[in-house]
Amino acid sequence: MTASRPPPPPSRPVGEDDLLAYVDGRLQDARRREVERHLLSHPADAVRVAADLAIQEGLRRLFRSPPPAG
Repeated sequence: MTASRPPPPPSRPVGEDDLLAYVDGRLQDARRREVERHLLSHPADAVRVAADLAIQEGLRRLFRSPPPAG
């Protein structure tokens, strides 16, 4: 059985641009994993990202819905 290795350090610190790109789904896989590791140890950023994702999903649903009849 092999021991699991700790994840490598991020290639650069996670910043605001990374968090926004994460929410928008615009990160390469490796950078997405780095941001996800960052979110595990930075709860304030994780809460903000979760809120941004919820807002984004709400907007998708709103604009996907047909207009009310009447």
